[in-house]
Amino acid sequence: MAVPALPGTPPDPPVAALKAGLRAAFRIGFDFNSARIRPESRAVLDRIGAVMTAPETAKARFRIVGHTDAVGGDAANRALSQRRADAVADYLAERHGVRRDRLDTAGMGAREPLLPKKPKAAENRRVEIVNLGG
Repeated sequence: MAVPALPGTPPDPPVAALKAGLRAAFRIGFDFNSARIRPESRAVLDRIGAVMTAPETAKARFRIVGHTDAVGGDAANRALSQRRADAVADYLAERHGVRRDRLDTAGMGAREPLLPKKPKAAENRRVEIVNLGG
């Protein structure tokens, strides 16, 4: 069960953006060439799950978009980024009770790098979550 922030403690900017209905990028770590979420990323997903189940966002839909770096071919990167987006959606559904029909997933592969001048950088491996509203 996720614990909300203490009163007076400002939320992290990406979580605040997600709650406000904006696009937010999160560094969710995965093992190499795998869709298994790394243990250190679970705390971030737990905070996201708390936002998704808060009363003001309880009916909102979210789009979860996986991204990869440019290591590997396009087809493999798109498939891997889709599996990673699905893994995040499954985690939020199983751990936080977010209905799966509220979560739309997509894999972009390496097509939208966070750092275009460094396409193979680890920072490009990320998940973006967009609040689509309700």
